[in-house]
Amino acid sequence: MVPSKSSELALIEDSVIAGHRLQAKATTSNVTCKLFQGFIIFFVLCLLFSVGAHCLKKHVFGNDDSDHKLFRDEMPKQGEINLLRKMLPDEVRDVDDAVLSEFEKLVKDLNITYASNDDIIKRFQTFTDNLKKIEHLQSRSTNALFGANRFALMSDDELRAYVMPYAEHSRTVSTLLSESETVDEAAAPLPTRPAFVDWRTRGVVTRVKDQGSCGSCWAFAVTATIESLRAIRGHPLEERSEQELIDCDDDNNGCHGGYRPYAFRYIKESGLTLEKLYFYMAKKQSCRKITGQKVKISGWKSFPLDESYLADWVAANGPVTIGVNVTRGMFAYKSGVFAPTAEDCAHKSLGSHALAVVGYGEENGDTYWLLKNSWGTSAGENGYLKMKRGVNSCGIGHAAFGPVA
Repeated sequence: MVPSKSSELALIEDSVIAGHRLQAKATTSNVTCKLFQGFIIFFVLCLLFSVGAHCLKKHVFGNDDSDHKLFRDEMPKQGEINLLRKMLPDEVRDVDDAVLSEFEKLVKDLNITYASNDDIIKRFQTFTDNLKKIEHLQSRSTNALFGANRFALMSDDELRAYVMPYAEHSRTVSTLLSESETVDEAAAPLPTRPAFVDWRTRGVVTRVKDQGSCGSCWAFAVTATIESLRAIRGHPLEERSEQELIDCDDDNNGCHGGYRPYAFRYIKESGLTLEKLYFYMAKKQSCRKITGQKVKISGWKSFPLDESYLADWVAANGPVTIGVNVTRGMFAYKSGVFAPTAEDCAHKSLGSHALAVVGYGEENGDTYWLLKNSWGTSAGENGYLKMKRGVNSCGIGHAAFGPVA
């Protein structure tokens, strides 16, 4: 059958209409695609702008106070000093850049952050007060070096957490001896006492430890002598547990001070385990009944007020413990021979402190005791202190005790 002319025209019209519809649909799809692409480009540009603005703010203007950061590595040096200076009250704003820089460096080195600008200002004022005391102390010293460390940021009340309160040190030595057992053993006679003794050089002294803000120096001093005594007697050098003494020695007061003879008595009766089995927590906890790897002693010796006799014992037998009154100079000590005045020891002490004597010697004409401290390696001379010998410095000869194997 041959299609009519009208039918052919109808088919042509339908084809044209369908073509127009397809073209319109394709145009609409193309427009939608371009709009979507435009939106993506706009979003990326906004994101880049936001990131760039944040970086610009951080590097040029610094963060806001909510970051609780005083100093920022991105800021130029002078900017840091000016930032701190603007925070200070008018009455203390006129301070040398060197003081501001020293404070800034100390805060950075210790990785300290403060909660508010008020805290920063208060800490800076404490620092400047302590710096004046350190400078005065240095001006009176001929054979010791003092300087700012983490203790320079602390008030006297905060420093008292590192020593024993006077209430725990008020009993006389005679009272202590009447309540404690002693071993009346004389120092082995020495043909000639060495001029210098340093038990560290013989590999029988453990690392310097850090008691933290816990008044447990008594435990650290006693433990240090037990560790060395064992090594001197031919056993491996092992770290023993101060925390066991803090938790389990009920005759002592944990982080609030203790009597070294009581600690020696505990070790004689109950033994002392390893540090790795009973590690340090810087606070008193419930006693853990650990029975493994214990060592005991047969007793301990109390020494008369005779530093020459004490030196004989240290040279012949090994480290002993001593107790001293603590002045601010001990916290600021860096090196040399520390020789506090009798007045400072008697009237400006913050409390009492126990240390281990690991040797003695002489430096620039001053004889000294070599003392192992428990304030970490950043304090003193890598954690050690040389204190004037032969003058009962801050009561160093009044209460000396040592373990006996």
